[in-house]
Amino acid sequence: MGIEIKIIEGVEYILKTKYDSTIQGMDSRISKLSTQKNEAETSFQTLQQQLDDMAGKLGLVDNLQTQNQDLQSQLSQSNSRYDRHSLLSGIGINDDSQRKVFDMFYNSHVSSLGEGSEAPAFGDWVKGMQASPDSAPLVLRSAFTAPSQGQGTPAPSQGSPAPSQGTPAPAPQVQPAPPANYGVVGDSNTMTKNQILDRAASDTSFYKQNRDMVKHLHNPAKYPKPEAG
Repeated sequence: MGIEIKIIEGVEYILKTKYDSTIQGMDSRISKLSTQKNEAETSFQTLQQQLDDMAGKLGLVDNLQTQNQDLQSQLSQSNSRYDRHSLLSGIGINDDSQRKVFDMFYNSHVSSLGEGSEAPAFGDWVKGMQASPDSAPLVLRSAFTAPSQGQGTPAPSQGSPAPSQGTPAPAPQVQPAPPANYGVVGDSNTMTKNQILDRAASDTSFYKQNRDMVKHLHNPAKYPKPEAG
């Protein structure tokens, strides 16, 4: 509805009733706009709070997912160690230091594979050495071969006289074992490289006492020769 304007003596006049009505209408519209603005701001603040709450929950979910992945990784490592220990226990390897030797050689074998080559599983690697002990590293070979047994004295032939009961049979000569630790690192060493590695594979105490030397003999480029004590 338009505003009625009257011109008196060249001057435009608006009726007061119409003016008051127009002002009231404008105030009403301004009040409505102000109310809508306040409601919009309240809605915005509510939505912002909801977004903040959701962001916090998403952060908690991410944290829980990270913890779950860490736990899964730890579980996988524990299962892997259990499987390795069970496998090695089946071939008589129950000492922790000997298990570490197997781990060291396995990791060395995997790292030596060419790019694109698929690394064998630990169990398959061990079973391969069981099937072909000659392919195993020298220090591990004794774990897959049965200890040699001395041949018995051949029975006397029917024409040979039986030994006299009063004469004791000569005692078999036993090859003295190499010293446990003396001279392995020092200048007076009398053991060959193969003797040291074979002894370390079968003698846990010997391996612990001469661990640095065993590592040096296995990989001289990586492990320097230990100083004599």
